Amino acid sequence: MRVKVVAPVSARKRFGLVGKLSSGKAVRLDLDNIRSELKRVRTNAAQKLGQLLEKVKGLNGFEGILFAATLEEAAGVILQMAGELRYVFLNNSQTARAVSERLKRKGFDVVHTYDCQYKPSMYEPAPSGRAIPSDVSWNSFGVEELRFETQGQFKPYIALLGVAALSSDGDIYLLQHFRNISDLLQEAEAVFFLAGLDKILETSEDCELQVWCMAIFGLEALLPGFQKRRENGLIPELLPREVEQRRYLILLDGGVRSLIGSPFAELFFCIGCRACNILCPSFIENGPLSPCSFLFSFRHTFSGEDTVSQEEIWACSGCQACKSMCPLGIDVSFPIMELRRELLRAGISVPRWLSEVRTHMKERGNPFGW
Repeated sequence: MRVKVVAPVSARKRFGLVGKLSSGKAVRLDLDNIRSELKRVRTNAAQKLGQLLEKVKGLNGFEGILFAATLEEAAGVILQMAGELRYVFLNNSQTARAVSERLKRKGFDVVHTYDCQYKPSMYEPAPSGRAIPSDVSWNSFGVEELRFETQGQFKPYIALLGVAALSSDGDIYLLQHFRNISDLLQEAEAVFFLAGLDKILETSEDCELQVWCMAIFGLEALLPGFQKRRENGLIPELLPREVEQRRYLILLDGGVRSLIGSPFAELFFCIGCRACNILCPSFIENGPLSPCSFLFSFRHTFSGEDTVSQEEIWACSGCQACKSMCPLGIDVSFPIMELRRELLRAGISVPRWLSEVRTHMKERGNPFGW
C-alpha cells in the first residue's frame, strides 16, 4: 500500500494558486486528447469493476479492508472500529462529507480541515465568470509519495479521507491543495481511506490521469465553493500519545454497481471534479441545484439511501452548461428530466413559479410577465 498525493508543485502555488484566479485567460491544454484518454480510463473501470474489486480485496498494508453498501453502513463501520476516538478530521471529499454527517448523528465531533485552512484574504477579490490563471498547465500539479511511520506519537482522532483514485495494486491517490491531508496522515491515530467503487482503476497511470483531471478541470470550481461555505472554524488542539497508527480501507458501493446496469450508466464516468458547477445558473445564483451534488445524491438513490429534493429537480433550466464544462460530456439534465416525468406521473404538479413562467411566455413572450 502506497499513498500518493497530487498537489500544486510548490508551497507557493499550494497556498496561492487559487488566489490567482483573476486573469480570465484560458488554460492551454490538449483538451481533446485528455478527454479521450480519460474516457478510456473510465470505460475500462466500468467494464472491469468486478475483477478490479476482487483484486483490491486482497491488498496488504491495512488493519482491515471493509465493505459498505451505503453511506450509513460506512459510518457504522467507522463507529465499530473507532474505539474511544470521537474526533473525526476529514478532507474535502464529497463522500467523506456525506459520511461525516452521519457520524455527527452518532456522537462524533467533525472537523473540516480543508475549510479550516481556507483564508478569505487568499482568494479575494473574487473574479467574475471563468478565471483560470494563464500559467496553469498540466505541470502545475505534481505527485508525491507520502512516507509515514506506524509507530510513534499520534493525536487521538480519526482521519477520514475520501480517495480520489485507487489502483488495483494498492496505490491510493489523494488530491490536496494545502497541507491538510499530509498533516492528517502524519498525526491521526486512526486513518480511514474511503474509496467508492467508481474510484477503483486498473493501473497507477490511470489513477494519475484521473486525479490530474480532477485538479485541472475542477480548479475553477474551487473558488465558488469556498465563497459559499466559508466554514473556517478552528482545529482543536489534541495532545499526542504513544500508540500504533491504525489504517483501514472502506470500499463503498453507494449504488455504483446498480448504476452501471441502468439507463443512467453514463453517470459512472463522473470523476467528481465539480466542473459542472462552474456555469450552472442555479449554482451561480445560490439556487438549490448543484449539478455535482445532484449526481452524488442521485447515484446513492440506487442504494436506497440518499434522496433528491423536488427543489433541485425543478431548478434545472436544461441549458446543458454542465455538459459543456464536464471533461466527459456528462449530461446532468438527463436524469433530472426523467425525475420530472416521474413526478408528473405520480400526480405531483409543476411548482407555481414555473407555471407562471410558462403563462408569461405564452401571453407576453417573456418569462417575467412584462
